[in-house]
Amino acid sequence: MTILDSAKQRVRAFLDEVRRLADLEFPYNDSKDALAVLQALFERKLGRLEALDETNDPAVVSQEASLALRSLFVYLPLLGFVLRSTNVRNAFEVFRPFLRLATQVLEPDQPLSARTTRLLLSSEWEYSPFTYQSIPDLPGFVLIGIPAPESANPLLLPLAGHELGHTVWVAKKVCDQVKVGMTEAILTGLTAKFDEFNQYTRLSLSRPEDLVGNLFALTEVKDILEWAVRQGEETFCDLLGLRLFGEAYLFAFAYLLAPGSGDRIPWYPSLTERVGYLVQAAADWHLTPPLDYEKLFGTEVLAGFTAYDSFKASIADQALRAVFPVLVAQSKSITEAAGVRIRLPSEVTRIGDRLALGVPAEHCDCIADIVNAAWAVTHAGDLWSDIATMAGRKEEVLKELVLKNLEVFEFEQLVKRP
Repeated sequence: MTILDSAKQRVRAFLDEVRRLADLEFPYNDSKDALAVLQALFERKLGRLEALDETNDPAVVSQEASLALRSLFVYLPLLGFVLRSTNVRNAFEVFRPFLRLATQVLEPDQPLSARTTRLLLSSEWEYSPFTYQSIPDLPGFVLIGIPAPESANPLLLPLAGHELGHTVWVAKKVCDQVKVGMTEAILTGLTAKFDEFNQYTRLSLSRPEDLVGNLFALTEVKDILEWAVRQGEETFCDLLGLRLFGEAYLFAFAYLLAPGSGDRIPWYPSLTERVGYLVQAAADWHLTPPLDYEKLFGTEVLAGFTAYDSFKASIADQALRAVFPVLVAQSKSITEAAGVRIRLPSEVTRIGDRLALGVPAEHCDCIADIVNAAWAVTHAGDLWSDIATMAGRKEEVLKELVLKNLEVFEFEQLVKRP
């Protein structure tokens, strides 16, 4: 069998799998739309391969076969993601309310009927929620994975706000707003620790000005900047989640991550710094963190990294601290421009009172109010204590009740549409 024959068979097998998946029942059309895009993409790839034969230049054949193989590595995991998005373990009730929120943030200037953002929510076998970023040939799709044991838990919906932040970071070009400030902070930090930098890199620079004049030193600066930018993106996503969901984001964050694993990677801000930034932003936005919130989290260490990695991480940390106010301002301005309403304490109380009665609340205005009310009710120690059939299943019943409230909210939103 030739390289070309193998390439054709691999692409055909992929397309066969796409067609099998397309026969499934989909709870919403966005997953099916993603399959249609992937099918069209690989049909084009197969067409290019089938246009070749043994008379073509071997280098051209090898190149096309290589491109097709690379695409299989990229897109096969997405097929699995699409498949898992149809699984009944997912909380389908959160899909449309969260999609509406995502389109509002990403396309605030477009009327509702013209918005093109599409969403896939899927259970995943990774503990941390994540999003696929920069997916070639799938523009406009937001793919968010939730840990499988928690994928039906509506109280963790605020964490999807963090994952949405990764798409917003790219779409709104937030990086452009902080990169210059980060670079300046890195150069300032390296200048203050110039001798230590020289010792680690053995570049034997004679003066701090050489940090930008020496090609090898500039490469080190760029490496630190890359870490700082990635830290900045994670921090921005935390801030966006906090802005969209208020205190509910803090509760969900602590539920999933406290006290922490103890290990840190240098391109993420430390857990204690992440929490400190959240508490600081909460104060700026008149939100109230739980009492002693920061004490819920332990410290982290850079296990398995070199001393120079620790040094670079400390400089990246300084760069993040320097631009943190910009990230706060950006997350606030983006949500305000989108007309996103933050949670209202009066609404949280009203909805919480309804949930405490065991019924969903009507006339809700945003999902942040519903989720915050759910967390408030969760913390009521005597909830349903006088109802034997509910007291022993408090968490389970509350989750179902919140999902029902999201259904009511969605129905009312549909009725309001012209």
